[in-house]
Amino acid sequence: MLYTNQDYDTLRAMKNDNLHVAIIGSGIIGISCAAVLRRRGVTVTLIERDEPCAGTSSGNAGAIATSAIMPLASPGIMLSAPKWLLDPLGPLSIRPRYIPKIMPWLYKFWRASNAKRVRDSARSLASIMKITGPAVEQLFAEAGIAHCLHHKGHIHAYQSTAAFEHSRSDWELRTEFGIPVSYLNKAELHDMEPALGDSFTNGVLQPDWMSVTDPHQTGLDIANHAIKQGVTLVSGTVINVAEENAKPTVQLADGRKIKADKVVLAAGAWSHRLAALWGENIPLETERGYTVTMKNPGIELNRSVSITAHAFLIAPLSCGMRIAGTVEFGGLEAAPNYARANAMLKIAKQCLPGLNSSDDPQWMGFRPSTPDTLPVIGRSPIRPNIIHAYGHGHLGLTLCAPTAELVADIALDQTPSIDIHPFRADRF
Repeated sequence: MLYTNQDYDTLRAMKNDNLHVAIIGSGIIGISCAAVLRRRGVTVTLIERDEPCAGTSSGNAGAIATSAIMPLASPGIMLSAPKWLLDPLGPLSIRPRYIPKIMPWLYKFWRASNAKRVRDSARSLASIMKITGPAVEQLFAEAGIAHCLHHKGHIHAYQSTAAFEHSRSDWELRTEFGIPVSYLNKAELHDMEPALGDSFTNGVLQPDWMSVTDPHQTGLDIANHAIKQGVTLVSGTVINVAEENAKPTVQLADGRKIKADKVVLAAGAWSHRLAALWGENIPLETERGYTVTMKNPGIELNRSVSITAHAFLIAPLSCGMRIAGTVEFGGLEAAPNYARANAMLKIAKQCLPGLNSSDDPQWMGFRPSTPDTLPVIGRSPIRPNIIHAYGHGHLGLTLCAPTAELVADIALDQTPSIDIHPFRADRF
């Protein structure tokens, strides 16, 4: 159900108010967990070393991609990867110095790419996508930003019929799992998006795909909503989660301690470093993603469009037209390689004749990614009073609200609305 402001006093009077949950990380996942837990009457402390949604959650393409159920690991990716890896500016690259460190993750990625596991991962993502739309709409309505949520769909655009036909099996799998798609011929595609160049021959419309006007502002609005409803925001760097009297205690770098009944680990690409402190080995890597935001693009798109051959999308936002995508593996410390952003921009100008760009801001973010593309959601098998909520890869904004609902179910010892076994931390 949707809650009005008048409902919150009643919710807080519930016995859940005696439960204190500390959340580590205030990216889009952390703040959504805070908002939903508070809605259910829980006392919530949100811990963040910077500002809410100041990291990866601030620079994405604004997509709530409810049709994005195909994992990155797939037979097709494994066939294309050797060619792509030879191009340092291509859709998928690994920094040479990082190759030895990432080899264990790549081995798990390769194992996750067989046809059966791809199908299993797609099925699991489809299950959480089924609760995504209602969860997102409720969260946005409660935060007073329902008007920022758009239902214009999304288009995958192809530059050859052969490429489209090669991808047909993926679209048929989506249809099998209940995700609607519509195939577009050249005339239909260009009628919907006249700005696309003549080289595009086919498209696929995903009508259920939603988007927001400004992903950074969306995150700030949800964070402010959570704080207004009683969530406490604490600034500090978490160095460990100890256990005192069978309860978790979050330890900060300045010596402060925050005692709680349960802790939600939602620190994005840094989550596995904390989990390792209590003995969990989580294969979490960071897909370094790049964006360019053109404030005066000179053209218009009616909705976001994926350029399939080059693995990036172009999204019309209130802050400008944003090009976002590609995958670079290089860890958390290496400096950004903005030549990757320039390469996307060069291709985008070829795909969208008339696209204008001049000294537009570039950005890089760290997408926390698992080998099988599934997020990590569930109790820690070692510390049951710690709940994992990270590893969403490209789908942080998409899955923020359903993840928050599942985390709240777990924290309150309620039965989740979907089977969360595929998302468990020890599946690796």
